[in-house]
Amino acid sequence: MKRDTERRTLGEFHRMQDEMNRLFESLTPGHKFPAHHRCLWCPPTDVYETIDEAIVKVEIAGVEEDDFQISFVDGVLTVAGVRQDKGGGRRTYQQMEIWFGPFRTEVDVPWQVDSDAIEAEYGDGFLVVRLPKAHPQAKQVPIRTSEER
Repeated sequence: MKRDTERRTLGEFHRMQDEMNRLFESLTPGHKFPAHHRCLWCPPTDVYETIDEAIVKVEIAGVEEDDFQISFVDGVLTVAGVRQDKGGGRRTYQQMEIWFGPFRTEVDVPWQVDSDAIEAEYGDGFLVVRLPKAHPQAKQVPIRTSEER
């Protein structure tokens, strides 16, 4: 019961933070606050880039590969899923810091991405998503003469 109350309270704080970020975003056009706060439980996430790709690394041990959903839409990578509590029976916790249940994290990716080449791998408690950068191709534009119109 205490855990449900804590989750509801935490959810209210996240909603308030979301509202404050929307307010600040409206006052500072062009600045986006990180999207990772938009969920009740978000696993720790690193985002970094190299010359050729953006890499999103999510610390999420104990999740089966089939329990992940990964999508990339309009420049936002979403990693969602469920971490199952596999310990059976009734327990009385003295300390509880490992979250179970649904999770979701969203990452705004400011780079152009080759979405057909996105790859994900999961091992040692980390999900690593590689988003190859799309490199624009130069295009030669032919010039027509007035006689060709």
